[in-house]
Amino acid sequence: MEDSNLKAQTEVASANAKGFVSSGVVNPILADQYQAEDYEFCLREIGIITKEEAKDDSKEPPHYLTNLEAYSIMLASSEGGSGLSLMPLYKIPEETIKKNSIEEAAEAQGKIIVQLMNHIGLPLGITVWVDIESINSTKFLTDDKTLSQEQTKQYLKRLCAYVLDSGFSVGYYYGNTSGCECPSEVGNSSSNVLRTVSCANGLGESQFHTITIGDNTDSCKIRWAVYQ
Repeated sequence: MEDSNLKAQTEVASANAKGFVSSGVVNPILADQYQAEDYEFCLREIGIITKEEAKDDSKEPPHYLTNLEAYSIMLASSEGGSGLSLMPLYKIPEETIKKNSIEEAAEAQGKIIVQLMNHIGLPLGITVWVDIESINSTKFLTDDKTLSQEQTKQYLKRLCAYVLDSGFSVGYYYGNTSGCECPSEVGNSSSNVLRTVSCANGLGESQFHTITIGDNTDSCKIRWAVYQ
């Protein structure tokens, strides 16, 4: 774990809360602007670089969510922070999966998610959002085919089972953290699935997606992290 002193706790997310998504480091000044506009939470990507990407010096590595950034996002504004709640978003890196190793590949990604959560120091019980679009782009075998619907379900079931068994809850995110592309109507209408509701430019020069939480009355509630 990066720092065991991240004093965060889990809370049930507020109904109809408004938030924003970021795939990069959340600038404290920008976060403060969002907080001032009545945004209540940040959905921060914690993706991990693939082995292939690590070998390519021309590609900039992703911005990991660090303990210090999480602290800055959640710390009360009266204490110098942004006073926002926080939930993690995980984008599955592109990889080739053999037909007989779908569950093994899914569990391996589940382990990475849990390792990252522990490294950051985020509390048990919060909802980890899995980027569904990133799974849809995962290659199957070596012929550039994406996973079928049944194979995707198999992959998700195993990945989610590992994360759930590790003490976190899981949600499906159907948005896109790059390029500002709104998703089409999705099949799952459950209120524990975040939805992108607009793709306007964010405050300042950054593009952040605005998202919202539904009534959050299901038995499986959305839970976020707040500074203790």
